[in-house]
Amino acid sequence: MTQSSSNILMIDRNCMVDRRIVLEAKLLREQGHRVALVAAYGILGGNDAQIDGLPIVRFNESALLSHGNDPTFTAFEDAWKGPDEDDLIQQELDAEFDQISRDRFNAALGITRKLLGSTLGRAVAALMAPRFSIKQLIAANQLPGLIRKPAVLVLALASFNWTALAGWRKFSRESPGPATAGPRVRIAKLQFGLSRARALKAQARGMSPLWSSLRYPRYGLEQLRGSRNPLRVVVGVPLALLTCDAYVWGRLWSFASGDFSFEERVPQALQGLHPDIIEHFMGQPLDSWERKVLRFGGELDRVDAVHAHDLPALRVATLIAKRRRIPLIYDAHELYSYQPGIVGDRKKRLLQTEHTLIGHCDEIVVINEDQARVMQRDHGVGSYTPLTNATEQPPGFDIHRRTTVVQDHLGLEPGTPTLMFMGGINRTRKIHLLFEGLALSEVQAHLILLTWGMEIPEFQQMALDLGISDRVHFMDPVPWSEIVDWAASVDVGVMPYQALDLNTKISSPNKMYEFIAAGTPMIGSSELVNVRRVVEAEGFGVLVPFHKSEDYAKAIDAIFDVTLGGPDRFRPALIAKADKYLFSAQAEAFASMYQRVFAPGRTPKADMS
Repeated sequence: MTQSSSNILMIDRNCMVDRRIVLEAKLLREQGHRVALVAAYGILGGNDAQIDGLPIVRFNESALLSHGNDPTFTAFEDAWKGPDEDDLIQQELDAEFDQISRDRFNAALGITRKLLGSTLGRAVAALMAPRFSIKQLIAANQLPGLIRKPAVLVLALASFNWTALAGWRKFSRESPGPATAGPRVRIAKLQFGLSRARALKAQARGMSPLWSSLRYPRYGLEQLRGSRNPLRVVVGVPLALLTCDAYVWGRLWSFASGDFSFEERVPQALQGLHPDIIEHFMGQPLDSWERKVLRFGGELDRVDAVHAHDLPALRVATLIAKRRRIPLIYDAHELYSYQPGIVGDRKKRLLQTEHTLIGHCDEIVVINEDQARVMQRDHGVGSYTPLTNATEQPPGFDIHRRTTVVQDHLGLEPGTPTLMFMGGINRTRKIHLLFEGLALSEVQAHLILLTWGMEIPEFQQMALDLGISDRVHFMDPVPWSEIVDWAASVDVGVMPYQALDLNTKISSPNKMYEFIAAGTPMIGSSELVNVRRVVEAEGFGVLVPFHKSEDYAKAIDAIFDVTLGGPDRFRPALIAKADKYLFSAQAEAFASMYQRVFAPGRTPKADMS
């Protein structure tokens, strides 16, 4: 493998292509590599087959299909305390069946809706996954009982028939042996455990062992475990038939003979891999999008390295890299499990996924040293390379000159105070406090929002209610190649985020580097660690602790304070120091990292066990 001929497959599952990815690919091409990106469908900013020379292959990702494999799903709720053993088993068993039924419904709906239309398609999918559909109907309290009750009855009947028919057809086509899917094995174990618990409870109340074995046939089968009696099969076959369970019938000879190994047949895609990788994917199988990407990655003639952007892409990237015995690079754009809204079991599941897979990565790219320290604390392994969210200036851009792009689009008078925010808007990003601060500020500044999102109407109404609608301008996002020119036409850039979670607190925001590249002073929170290290230390703007709307007003008033020189007082520092915060200067460690990846004689971690 030579550096000049390496093929690098990047994978990204975020909702839009990050400028960081495009710039990394550009740098790698300059080093002589060939780079292509596999991404999710519906990426914001268009569905071009190529962005700035980076070829992109998109796979249609249906949120509905992937929802059934939601990693946040858990069998137990924290509120359940101290139930009987059989209650616990039953709850976990129900959760497994519910998950399978939900997966079946989502998968069926993706097909039936296209063939039969939305209404009829949902009806057919409901019959194919009645267990999930029953719960949906019960939850639909707005439906009249005259409709809901008969529908639940039909689905209940279908639930029994579908399970038996589908299970029998499946196992009749296969030779008796271990289950082919992790969930079915887990369900079988739970059902046997439930049968045992109930049989023992019945015996404690006086039921005879013989009758309890017939009443709970799985318990009876377990009594044959290790038996050398030649008649065990004669007894075991009727007990197996009494279970009315397709899985047990598929293991008829094994269970009737007392073999209870419950061994799982490892899928072909996992065979030969490291045990902890196998365990992870047997417990959390690939979803529809991941299977498509894995198939695509396996069909490519040549791939020399796999580069996963963020945690959602790491799972399938790991499998591609390990099957091909090639280096795996994990580019962690975020502390993924520390983002706002990710809590409880979901946080634990994501953190465990990262912990399991990160040990199989050859290199790990992070946005700054603070993120590296957190990940080293959590996972303790790996080679961490910092690469900030820096950007580049467009060709011909002159940081000494201000542009008039915003003024030309909005018809603003020269000298009108302007602020800019770029990105999706929501309350998590504290846009509502920014609006309130703008209304409280003594400066009659105009706020330009290059934005998108479902919450825009809410914020438009908020601006109206606050009396600032004539000074708040909602505009569509602009191409990356134009963003620096737009930022260079306003007086101040805004970073409204608050340090309420660890991921935000240590972040290195894209906007900070875009405003630096444009030579535009900015306001932000002094509690954002890396924002303070750059903006405050270099003299690029005004920072105050952001907590309430008055804090935003204070920052706006301070940066526009004419007695202190207004925003222009920060421009000399930006002009003098901007170059060292551009991508070309920030990416030196990243370039060196890839030289290590393809160094002669280096053996990738992503090897077979």
